[in-house]
Amino acid sequence: MTMRFFNKKARVKSHGISGKVHGGIFGRYCVFGCRVVVATIVLMLLGGIFKHQLLAADSLPSQLVARAPGVSDDDRVEPSRNQGQSSSPVPAGTDSSLAVHVADDYVEQAITQIRAGKPRAALKLAEMGQAANPDSAIACAILGLSKLGCGQWQEAEVWLKQALALDSTLPEAHLGLAEIAYGKMRYDLAIAHANRAIASQHLKAEAYSVQAASLEEMNLHDQASQAMRKSYKWSDYLPEYYTKNIQNWSEIYSSYEGRNLYEIPNDFTSTVIPFTNYLGFALLPATADGQDLDSVLLDTGFGGSLMISAKDAEKMGLVFSGEHITRTFLGELVLRIALVKSVRLGDLVVHNIPAYVSDDVPGGFRGLIGWQLLKHFNFSIDLTSSRFTIFNREYPNLQKDIFSKDRYLDRIPFLYGPSIRVNACFGDKGPGYFIFDTGARYPSLHVDSSNDTSVVGSESRTSIQIGHLVFNNAKFLYYDVSSIHEIGRYYFDGIIGISIFQNSVLHFCPEESTLYIECGLTD
Repeated sequence: MTMRFFNKKARVKSHGISGKVHGGIFGRYCVFGCRVVVATIVLMLLGGIFKHQLLAADSLPSQLVARAPGVSDDDRVEPSRNQGQSSSPVPAGTDSSLAVHVADDYVEQAITQIRAGKPRAALKLAEMGQAANPDSAIACAILGLSKLGCGQWQEAEVWLKQALALDSTLPEAHLGLAEIAYGKMRYDLAIAHANRAIASQHLKAEAYSVQAASLEEMNLHDQASQAMRKSYKWSDYLPEYYTKNIQNWSEIYSSYEGRNLYEIPNDFTSTVIPFTNYLGFALLPATADGQDLDSVLLDTGFGGSLMISAKDAEKMGLVFSGEHITRTFLGELVLRIALVKSVRLGDLVVHNIPAYVSDDVPGGFRGLIGWQLLKHFNFSIDLTSSRFTIFNREYPNLQKDIFSKDRYLDRIPFLYGPSIRVNACFGDKGPGYFIFDTGARYPSLHVDSSNDTSVVGSESRTSIQIGHLVFNNAKFLYYDVSSIHEIGRYYFDGIIGISIFQNSVLHFCPEESTLYIECGLTD
């Protein structure tokens, strides 16, 4: 999740704001979130540009959507059913200089709220700032960054591009678009935008981090390490444990030099793996560096590639290349990083996989397989017959050939970088952004304890709508995940768990940013 720290030197000018954003996008520096029901770890990257990002958000006021340039009907997120309509904070006919002053004030307040880790409060202020002065590039940029902080990627991209249309050099807009490009796996574009953001000394740490993440995805490990060192050089305003992580990852990147991560054989096409359905979870047999792991959780909510226990790591003789400090509900946790030479899943062997080593893998499983590995393939999870199929995404029709002709198939677009977010409605709440998490048993809804009377830890039943599908009488849990939302982390509305899909087949196509849900229809 993006962690933004706005520069303490930010100041207001008479016709704009300078020195503005000092945001943190250190996605490698993941956060542990308590796993719903089985405490399965969700590694959440603290910056929109690294490996483990979770996004979710409230929706956009309709009048601002209508004014947003370039938003098509397919991109538009409808406002919440119970969301009020905001009005312009500046009455018609107001003197333009006053409008500029009002806009600057709202934007400065929005920056303060983002710095305080309150992206939804920032979003409301940023909307008012942009409405007060629609021609302000920085107001559009802060609105875009606020939406990015709330997980509203599509709308964020629209406003960031509008900011560049008003000022093509604006570093804040380039930084936000760099994050989005990284999430879309458009690494060259991410680097290009990051290069423009580096022009601001206040954004250098974040911009170099985007570069490092993108170069690492391109297997340019030495260049990634150099970019991370430059990020550290400009990281004066970041928390101490982040700067330690920057140093750690610089060394870890260097240790990968000469290797292609996630390397698969050229002749691989597909493989089918029967799995154990345990309380709805898919537990796979896997082999890592010759060590049999008989219960590896298939976990799309885990933003890393692989997590294994310290006991198994010792048996495998792994050499640690560094460590990583994470933030959890219970405080900070240190994970060790190692490079696993090979992982076998059925007939597929993947070489050079970075792995997190934990003294206690959640749920008592032998390991977790997460999104950073899964995104390199198309894959299908058949919960009706307990079969997991992996496809080489160079042959997309192989997967589509197994789509049933006799069952309903719904196409669900999703937003992802290191993890999947989908738009969903819980009863009369929504739409919002939810983590699609095969490592969570039940769906869950975030409870804002400051203004919600729901009891944290309780359960209820309601309808859940995803795309055109409505799951009636679905069990879900209430959780307060405010500790995950703190200090600039992405807000999200909850989690879509695996229990509602037990009569379904889930087809994931990462390059298309698409999930197909195949199921039978009932009244």
